Amino acid sequence: MPCDRSFGLVEKKIRRFEGIFTPDDYVDIIQSTHKKFRVVKMQQEEFYNLNSLVKAMTKRKASQGKFSKSSQIVVKDAYKEGFLIKDHYSGIDEDAVKVRLQPGRKSYDFGNFHLENLNMIRKYNQERLLKKSKVNQLKSLLPFYPNPNKRAWLEGLVGRQEQIAHDGRIHAYEEDQSLEDPECNIIDYDSC
Repeated sequence: MPCDRSFGLVEKKIRRFEGIFTPDDYVDIIQSTHKKFRVVKMQQEEFYNLNSLVKAMTKRKASQGKFSKSSQIVVKDAYKEGFLIKDHYSGIDEDAVKVRLQPGRKSYDFGNFHLENLNMIRKYNQERLLKKSKVNQLKSLLPFYPNPNKRAWLEGLVGRQEQIAHDGRIHAYEEDQSLEDPECNIIDYDSC
């Protein structure tokens, strides 16, 4: 199923709900939209800074628009220079498109291109701090949560944010500091 169609089905289903109060509500809606939809809830420790990976490889484009129509991205020992793109789920790789990531034209060399030796550091070592104005906006929504179980999620989020700010574990940054700055730990969803 093409991505645009999948997103359209999810958006259509979301419009039927009067209130969506937690991330789990979104998960339930997406999974119930189509039996093939699978949602993976990422945890903080599963996000990595990819800068070292980007520096180690050559940027390549998959030919003939195959990437957007692919069903699988396959990393195999048999093709260590990059990865394969397949438009099916069978175990056959003959018609897969090869995307070479190793810089240069030489054949694979363990010493020059060995991605598993890269030092991949976590993107977020601590919980992210929302701006105080965003926490206040979230607090103002609490009276509109009809279900106490759903309200507990937002109360927990607000409570953690207030505790982090109170403890001073993460310091506030200036308003003009870029969100692209890797040292910036404040999220402002209003500016996105």
